[in-house]
Amino acid sequence: MVYNAHKRIFGFECNPFQVKRLAEYIEDVGVDGSLVVHAMEQVKELSHQYSFKFIVHFLDRYQRQGILKLPQAIEFDQSQPLSPQKGL
Repeated sequence: MVYNAHKRIFGFECNPFQVKRLAEYIEDVGVDGSLVVHAMEQVKELSHQYSFKFIVHFLDRYQRQGILKLPQAIEFDQSQPLSPQKGL
């Protein structure tokens, strides 16, 4: 799901390093795959360019808040919005 979404959102597949990193969030941290997809969508929406670093930034931001599921992330994003002007 996550890897197909990456290709759908950004137009290309993850490289092996990225696959490993995203798998760590899902398998080791316990982040739901839909949350990883949401982070990708946020990056696409806010930066209009590809940056794996920004995907990781979103996932780390959620992790620091104890957010593992998509509904929690949506609620958090609404209460703590990021904008291109503020930077990611």
